[in-house]
Amino acid sequence: MEDHAVTDTAPKPDKTGQAEGKSIADSNGSNQNPEEKKGKQPKKHLIKITWLRRTLKTVAGILIFLIILPWLIYIPPIQTLLKDIACSQINKSTGMQVAIERLRLRFPLDVSLDGVCVVEATGDTMVRAQTADVDVKLLPLFKLDV
Repeated sequence: MEDHAVTDTAPKPDKTGQAEGKSIADSNGSNQNPEEKKGKQPKKHLIKITWLRRTLKTVAGILIFLIILPWLIYIPPIQTLLKDIACSQINKSTGMQVAIERLRLRFPLDVSLDGVCVVEATGDTMVRAQTADVDVKLLPLFKLDV
């Protein structure tokens, strides 16, 4: 039988108490992934390329926003906000006083205005209507035939 000398292969501590070849960052675990620190598995993505994954998420977000945006104008509080903005812009640009008590837009493009009053800058009343209903046709709008 041969005698084999057992050698200690563990690194010896240096003056700071750290093992040689081992940095301070390795000893406290700061080089680990934050998810690995908590004991969780790292998240696995279907698309591995980060820039492609972020680009696709951005494009999907924009598409969802563009699909949802037209539906938002059918919500009554948003219609009231848009009515107020439109009236103030008309007042600024034309000098006429435009007042609308209530605006309701129904699908697809039926507009109902209640309490409409348009007064010129000279004080003459141009339009005064208790109710105004407008049925807007969609196809002529696409052809820009207004």
